[in-house]
Order: sequence, then structure tokens, then C-alpha cells
Amino acid sequence: MFRQEGGPTATPDSASILVIGAPLPLRLELSAALDQFAELTWVDADELGEGAGNLLRPFDLTILGSDELAEAAEAQLVLLQSLWAEREMVVPTIAICGTPQIAERWLAAGVDEVALLPLRPVELRTRIRALQRLGVANSELNNSRRLRAEQTQTLLALLEISTAGAVEESTDEVIERITCAAAQLAFAQRAALLLPAAGGREFIVAEAVGADADVRRRCLPRDRGVAAEAIATGRAVRVRSIGGRSAEAYCLPWSSPGEYVAVPISAGRAADGADFRGVLLVGSPGQGRFSAGTEQALELVGNFAGTAIAGLLSRFWREEARDGLVLALVGLTERRDHDTARHLDRVTAITLLLAEELRGHARFPQIDDSFVRELRRAVPLHDIGKVAIPDSILLKPGRLTDAEMQVMRTHAAIGADAIASVRARMPGSTFARIAEEIARHHHEWYDGSGYPDRLAGPAIPLAARLVAVADVYDALTSRRIYKPPVTHEAACDIIRHGIGTQFDPIIGEALLRREADVRRLAEALSDEAATIDPSIQSIMPMDWILRHTPRPFEFLDSNGA
Repeated sequence: MFRQEGGPTATPDSASILVIGAPLPLRLELSAALDQFAELTWVDADELGEGAGNLLRPFDLTILGSDELAEAAEAQLVLLQSLWAEREMVVPTIAICGTPQIAERWLAAGVDEVALLPLRPVELRTRIRALQRLGVANSELNNSRRLRAEQTQTLLALLEISTAGAVEESTDEVIERITCAAAQLAFAQRAALLLPAAGGREFIVAEAVGADADVRRRCLPRDRGVAAEAIATGRAVRVRSIGGRSAEAYCLPWSSPGEYVAVPISAGRAADGADFRGVLLVGSPGQGRFSAGTEQALELVGNFAGTAIAGLLSRFWREEARDGLVLALVGLTERRDHDTARHLDRVTAITLLLAEELRGHARFPQIDDSFVRELRRAVPLHDIGKVAIPDSILLKPGRLTDAEMQVMRTHAAIGADAIASVRARMPGSTFARIAEEIARHHHEWYDGSGYPDRLAGPAIPLAARLVAVADVYDALTSRRIYKPPVTHEAACDIIRHGIGTQFDPIIGEALLRREADVRRLAEALSDEAATIDPSIQSIMPMDWILRHTPRPFEFLDSNGA
């Protein structure tokens, strides 16, 4: 059992000593020797394993007072050291020994000091004071090491965040990098990045890592809770949740009990001129607590995260402006060819649907978020070369002659050359490269009989092979000035018969697998549809949806302070 015996003469400066396994005669002897010198806490040896877990306060020294403990000296020391390590404490240990042989066993096991019976009080106090100074020195050294480790961890986290958005990363990649860096910095088991949802009335969990990462995309109130307090005060806010209603009161995305720190993030102004503010939320479950240094480091991380997101916003609006110019250029073709008013939307949508269907396929490892993002921007340029085709050919209501067909086919090379001239001013641009490949090669056939370069099989760029299938499907099912539309079923049959000759077999089969979704897309984006049917959100890649429909949770068009 645990007993504390400070004694009426113990002083505030007395050493705090844990005595383990001392028999009654030794206890009396120690009490007499350390009177006015130490505050003693007694623990029976047989209770050390279970009871030591209750020793929450720090001790200056441990005295091992039983020769019986020496029979398992190494195991006892390992247990004690693990207990102190859990509490980040360094506690020197002295063993009281009845014989020199027992003393040697303890020293071999790793105790810091031994004292032989009978005790010599002056010598014992001197050794205890020396061990106290050793403990203080070791603690300071450990604290210094821990501080350096925390500083290094902070610098690494800040470096990780400062590079976010510096390279061509998607929104998801940037916010994942920020959230992971915060979790690693705080050694947290869970972390989340909260950003304003569309309309500004709620937060959306834009990213979550660690335990319970399934809270991603969950909406939280923006006018109350720990995140709202962090935004209102402009500083880190720390709370301890016991779970359940406590988690609800703090508006936490997790129900697990633990300590949580919310750090405000400011990324300047959003598109509507309102302050763009988010919250970085990290959690340590159970009895784990964050140090004041960790809280300060997280505030620094929040500042860096705001800068990274501001850069992301800036890049996003630049890309929006670029895309606007691209679409304006594409509009030149659409204004001349009125029958294809939504042709570009449909071809883009079906192409992205095929790309998502084939994501993860062993033959197409290049289909990732970055590829899909650039594909979405590049597809509308596939027929840009038609701006150079005379109206007499482009708008001819009847069948083209062979000579006219040859002129019409030049649009592929003309479009590619136009994009290539732009690409020369944009070295390293993935978007420009993909756009050029699509413009030039979307009329190539898989068997090598297409135009303009008669490429075959995998030699045809993947983006062009995807567009080829989507473009033909839409051309077949759309009304043109020179032909009526065919049915969806007839178009699928034509594509089925073209697999292996006109179309890449894997891509053609992908369209047939998703033919029901392709039909829904074609109908939702038909020339007759007044608005875009929001039901296509269930079948379209999110990147495309964000461009063509109201954004249900994308933070980049948020508003409200």
C-alpha cells in the first residue's frame, strides 16, 4: 500500500523520495536518518507492478530497500524506468543493500548508487543530495534534447507546409500536406483542416488524417464551438472533451475523449472580398496533453498554412482566368458551328467519366488527379483548329466532297500547331502538352488508319484515345446540320464494332460498361436542356462537377468572415 510520511519536521525544500520494498526496521532507520531532509512515500514491493501506475507526481529519488528485490533487480529497474519515461521524468535510484554481493548485483543491474547497512546518515544524505543534482542535470539535458527535437519537428513541419502549393499540386494534395504536417508536429493521433463551405455558414472538414479519418467532408457549425472561438479570438484554443455531449458542445468532428487544440488560419481574401478563414484542429486522445510549446508551434503552423492556402487561391484564380480565355477562344468555333453548342461540354464530361472509370488500371498508371485536372482543361480545345476551316465547308449542310474532306481534316494539325506555339512560351506545361496531343491525334485510329499521322495502338497519346471515343459517341448522337442524330443504342453498337480498329479496346469497353451513365450525361447536357441537371453529380468526377455545377463543399468559392 502507499503511505506518505513527510514528518512534522519536513520542510518545503525537502527531497521527495519514493521508497520501495523497505521492511519495518529499515523504514524506522530511514525515517530517523532522513528526518528534516526528505519527504518519504512508501510502496510495498509486491504492489509495485500495479500500484506504481498511480504515482503521478514527480520524485527526486527512488530508494530500493529490500534485498528480495535484488533477485529480480534488472526487471525491477526496467519497470521503474518505463514508469518514469511515460511521465518524461528522470529519477535517480539508490539501493540499500545488506551485503557487498547484493550491492554488486544492483550496480550490475544499473542503479545509480548503493548504500550498505548499517546506514550512515551523513553519508546517505550526501549521496542523496549528489543524486538529486544528477537528476536535475539529467532532466535539464532531457528537456534540452526534447526542446531541440520539438524545434526540429516544427521546422520540418513548416518546411513541408511552405512547399505546399509551390509545385503543381491539386487542392486536395495541398490541404493533405498541411494536415499531415500539423499532425506530425503535434504527435497527434488525429488532425483535421476545417475550411468554409459554400455560402460561408458552415465549416467543412476538408481533410482529416489519423484515427477517425472518415469525418472528412463532415459539416460543422461556424458560429459556435471551439473552431468558432479560435476564429473569433485569432489565437489557439485548447479544450478537453470527455466525448459524447462534450464533443457536441465543442462542435468537434470526433466523439473520442481527449485534448484538442484549434488554430485559426487566415488566407487573405476570397473571391467575393470576404476574409477567408479556416481552422486547423488537432487532437490527442485519452489523458494525452499538448505542451505550451506545441500549442505555440501549431499557431506558427497556422500562419504558414494560411500563406500556403493563399498561394493556392491565387493560383486557382489565375487558372480560372486562363480557362476563361481558353473557353472564349473555343467559343469562336462554337459561334460558327451552332449545332455543336454543348458538344464541348458533353465530350469533356464523357472523357472524364472514362478517365475515372480507368483510374487504377494497370495499363494506365498515368491517370491520377493531376492528369484528370489537366485533361478537363485540355479537352475543350480538341477542335480549336476548326477556326481556320472555311464556312463553306464547316457549315455545309450536305456531304463533303473528297477535296473538302481533306481540308476539313487539316483542323487537327492546325489546332495542334496553334497550341504548340503557345506551349513554346509555357515550357513544362502539362496542360499545353495534353491539349496539343488531343488536338492533333483525336482522329487517329487504333489500327493506324486515322489521321493526321496514322499512329496506331499505344503510340496514340492516352488523352487523345479517350477523347476519340467520347467525340465519336457525341457526334453520332447529336443533330448536325448535315445529319440527324442516331439513338444511344445505335451509337453504342457502332463503338462496339469499332473496338480494336477505330478505338482502344480497353477504352471502348469502358464506355460500354458505363453506357447508362453516358446516356444520362448526354441527356443532361443536351442542347435542348435549359440548365445542367444536378443529378449528374452522382456519376461525374468531382473535378468536372466543380467547374460546371454549384460547388457543394469546395472551399474556393466560400464567403463570409
